[in-house]
Amino acid sequence: MKVVFLKDVRGIGQKGDIKIVSDGYARNFLIPKKLAKAVTESNLAEIKNQKSAEEEKWARIVKTADEISNRLETQPPILKLKIGDKGETFGSITAEKVENQLKQSLVTGKPAGDFIVEIEKPIKTLGEHTAVLNWGRGIKRAIKLRVEKE
Repeated sequence: MKVVFLKDVRGIGQKGDIKIVSDGYARNFLIPKKLAKAVTESNLAEIKNQKSAEEEKWARIVKTADEISNRLETQPPILKLKIGDKGETFGSITAEKVENQLKQSLVTGKPAGDFIVEIEKPIKTLGEHTAVLNWGRGIKRAIKLRVEKE
């Protein structure tokens, strides 16, 4: 039976894939659990529309990611870190803090999309550091962060 997958099924197919599986597997497992549905002419048209909408969505996200990384390249975000009299640091800058500050500063009417900030470890020193903005599906952009004394 020819089915289209509605969700990812490990080892079998991913969402949107059209594959031939055994009739029993399709009728007794995939279709009742709403993991797949039988392929018909109307389903095929619906799937094509969904795929094109999904591709447009990811194209917009790539464009937004490029715009944001270019903007942050010219004006890197400045983060503040408490430094004591003897040069010791109080606290650190985590990925969550960077993400919150970026999402607040990037609000310009255009949605920035849901990105996650990735840094190797919490920042505890002054100077320039690198972070990665991850939108998913391999869309990642490296940015520079500037950490200054509060």
